[in-house]
Amino acid sequence: MSFSPSGRLLWLVGLTFVPACVLPAVVPKGGLYTGVVAVLVVFAAALDLLLSWRTLEGLQVMLPASIRAVLNEKQNFRIELHRDVKARRPPRLVRIAIALPQGVEPVADDITIAVPEAGHGVAAEMSLMSAQRGEYGMTQAFLGTASALGLWQLRKAFAASSRILVQPALAAISKETAKILTARRACGRS
Repeated sequence: MSFSPSGRLLWLVGLTFVPACVLPAVVPKGGLYTGVVAVLVVFAAALDLLLSWRTLEGLQVMLPASIRAVLNEKQNFRIELHRDVKARRPPRLVRIAIALPQGVEPVADDITIAVPEAGHGVAAEMSLMSAQRGEYGMTQAFLGTASALGLWQLRKAFAASSRILVQPALAAISKETAKILTARRACGRS
């Protein structure tokens, strides 16, 4: 699990601690007040992280074993989020992102879905697109959510094993081939 400060934490520091840094210049014992503000901000951030540390435990992301895509066309695929029975305080909403290999692009970077009831799962769709044909592998999925007070962004990586096969549009190729053959026959060549 990893974490990073959210915009809310940065605003909290900017609106409380930065102005408090001016206090030593204008108020006697202003340094003491600045220290108290700093301790309160650090305490709130540490408490929020401590309360939220296990938020993503008990959640699992599942990807399909194989995804067949057509060259230069959007391909939807199904992902599943499962919640274990023993999951403690899960968040209401989570963001899911997939690490796609080079040559394959997501239509949207991530999706946000509601966490299912304990012991259940929920399915959602993501989309990808590729301008290069070939076989690619997906090896990681990510879950993300905000901490209880919203001061941190929490993330968890999951190992995944999924294969993406990008092929040319066979219908378009056969249509073009038919046009060429018809044009050759019309010219008197066979």
